[in-house]
Amino acid sequence: MGKFIDLTGQKFNRLIVLKFAYINKHKSYWDCICDCGNKIIVYKGNLKNGHTKSCGCLQKEIATKHGYNKKGQKTRIYSIWEHIIQRCTNPNNSEYKNYGGRGIKICDRWLNFKNFLKDMGEPPKKYEIDRTDNDDNYYKENCKWVSHKKNNRNKRNNHLLTFKGKTQCLSAFAEEYSICPCVVRSRLNIGWTIKKALLTPVKKYKKKG
Repeated sequence: MGKFIDLTGQKFNRLIVLKFAYINKHKSYWDCICDCGNKIIVYKGNLKNGHTKSCGCLQKEIATKHGYNKKGQKTRIYSIWEHIIQRCTNPNNSEYKNYGGRGIKICDRWLNFKNFLKDMGEPPKKYEIDRTDNDDNYYKENCKWVSHKKNNRNKRNNHLLTFKGKTQCLSAFAEEYSICPCVVRSRLNIGWTIKKALLTPVKKYKKKG
C-alpha cells in the first residue's frame, strides 16, 4: 500500500476529510464531509485524482442546470420545457400554429430552465403540463401537472358542454353520469338537451330467442 499519508483536514474539491475510515484490499478509505453537509466515505485515490468531487450533489446540480442526467441524456422535464419553447417560438415547429401562431407565449422567467424547474418541480410519472386557461400563456400560476387523460380533456378542440353550472368535455360528463359518450353524442346530434341526454336511462333490449 505504500507509506500511510494522513489526509485529515485536507480538502478535495467539495470534500473535507474528517478522519481515516478503514483499509480494504490495501486501499485506504476516508470519512469526508461535503460542502452541502452530507457525509460520505471515499477511496483515497478517488479523492486525489478528482474522480469523486462531492457526495453526489455536484452531479445533481450540473444535471439540473443543463437538463441532462448522469448518462448525458436529456431529463424528461428538460424535454417538456424544450417542447414548450419550440411550439411557442419556432414557426417551423409542427405545433406552432396552435400555440405561438395564435399568440400563446412562454413567460420571460421560464426562458431559463432552472426557473421553470424551480416553479413546477419534477412531474409525477406519466403526468403532463397543462394550462388552466388554454387561451393564456405558459407561466407558474396558469400551469399544473395533470394526467394524460385529464390533459386530453382540456384541449380547446374538445366538445365542451355546460350543465348544472359546470363546464367540461362531453366524455367527462359521460363518465360522471355513467353513460357511454357515444350515446350522449348521438342524443345531442338529434337535438336532445344536455340534461335529457345525460339523465335519460339507456333502454336495454332483450334478445329474441
